Amino acid sequence: MGKKTADALWMALTILLLMTLALLIPSAGAVAEEVVLATGLNPLPVDLTAGPKPDKSKYFADGTGYQDDSIYVKIYQDRAYESNILYVHIKIADPTQLRTAPASTFVHKGNQLAATIAKRYHAVAAINGDYFQFNTERHIVRQGTLVRNRPTGEDLLFIDSAGDFHVAYRARKPEVEAARAAIDAQGRTVVNAFSFGPILVDNDQAVFPEKENYFNTAALKRAQRAIIAQLGPLEYMIVSTEGPEDPSSQGLQLHEAALYTVEAAHKLGKTCLYAYNLDGGSSNSLVLNGEKVNSPKNPKKRAVSDIIYFATLVP
Repeated sequence: MGKKTADALWMALTILLLMTLALLIPSAGAVAEEVVLATGLNPLPVDLTAGPKPDKSKYFADGTGYQDDSIYVKIYQDRAYESNILYVHIKIADPTQLRTAPASTFVHKGNQLAATIAKRYHAVAAINGDYFQFNTERHIVRQGTLVRNRPTGEDLLFIDSAGDFHVAYRARKPEVEAARAAIDAQGRTVVNAFSFGPILVDNDQAVFPEKENYFNTAALKRAQRAIIAQLGPLEYMIVSTEGPEDPSSQGLQLHEAALYTVEAAHKLGKTCLYAYNLDGGSSNSLVLNGEKVNSPKNPKKRAVSDIIYFATLVP
């Protein structure tokens, strides 16, 4: 065998080995395998009952997640738009594990740190809600109870009894009635409805325009952003970005947050069905194991009126 032939063969074997290794090693942020959760577990009541206390031994040793027979939570770190970002992949066994909780009650004003509320309700993981209690209008449903029906044109997010997301753009009463009728027609009910927004992603497409402003969300300003998304049946994602008050981060405009959310879903090998903007800025609070884990170098923590959280079903 001549030297040129031997060199060519060695090069071919090297390329083949590198290609094989690339297939075996998952890319950063990718989910190596699908998580299978248990079936037939007892659901939680649709009310303000706290979930069972999470098993502390089920939290990952590196602080990036939690897994038991009923829930999987995994946090990934990323950087985009010159900002540090956390995105969280969540799977649950039953729709009742996606819940909301107030600082006080849903009809009385009150605010606390998101981590404090999350501990009280035994949340595995949580994100701040939409701060609705400090507004006298909007369409609000919490844990199956209609709290208020005064929509004023914000984009709305509905979560139904199957855990699926539905949206209504620039909703007033006709749009609310149409959305609820469509959910009723599927034999489902509205469990939670949020009025903050805007809707960022619809059917895997970023839909919030680059130059559009939106109510009081400072859409064109670079800021911390908190986003909740649905990736599939009982499968969700939270995106929590840093902002200009965090060292080495400039924050995201809302159209950038929309584009990034689609990108993060694709990093997980998923498509994003819907994504919805929640209260941001210093209210942005991602909680795992009873501790706020986003913006670790920013000492500023703002109390919030409500959280969205994910509970275990394993007592």
